[in-house]
Amino acid sequence: MIGWNLQRPLGLFIKLTEKIKSIRGRGAIFIDADGNILNWNEHFENLNGYSECEVLGQNFSMLYLSNEQKAKLSEKLIDTAIKDGFVTHTSKCVRKNGTIFIGKLKIEPITDGARKIHGFILLSEEVV
Repeated sequence: MIGWNLQRPLGLFIKLTEKIKSIRGRGAIFIDADGNILNWNEHFENLNGYSECEVLGQNFSMLYLSNEQKAKLSEKLIDTAIKDGFVTHTSKCVRKNGTIFIGKLKIEPITDGARKIHGFILLSEEVV
């Protein structure tokens, strides 16, 4: 577990933006409680082909194939992360240019000292 427990919600977005941007070697995105993308790092941008401005506010389900979108995979992953403290998943993902790759991800809730969930961190890497 990475330890995304923050003691003070004040400045949460700024702190998380800095953390997301500083992660190297794998993709990282900050999503809200509904799965909407709030921020992501350069590695995720390179992996998926979308610029940050193209995905901000979009649900991270856009990164999955249509059958997984219809099956509400992103919602199920968030529910499992809430219940179990994290979730890992390997799945086919789709890039902006339509190419498909296998992505391995981990989703963890971001909580404060009172264990209130403020969103989620999603870490991803391509399986080669």
